[in-house]
Formats: sequence, structure tokens, C-alpha cells
Amino acid sequence: MNRINRLLDNFKKYNTDGVLIFKPENRKYFSGFTGTTGYIIITR
Repeated sequence: MNRINRLLDNFKKYNTDGVLIFKPENRKYFSGFTGTTGYIIITR
């Protein structure tokens, strides 16, 4: 199971609709993006 799918599984557990990721190390962890600026929005 990939990282995003594991995160989506936790949405149900914590009754969450989405997440905004902005820290560079977390962006890289979830997407591989290594740029200096950016955001990731992950929703159900």
C-alpha cells in the first residue's frame, strides 16, 4: 500500500475530509516533489 492510500485510510479513523501538506519534507515524502515552494491537498 502506498503512502497516500495509508493516509486516506486514516481519514476514516479520524473522521477527516482532507489534509493540506506544506512542509517541504512532507511534500517530498508524499509526492516526491523537491521544489522549494508548493502545497499538496489530499481529499477523500
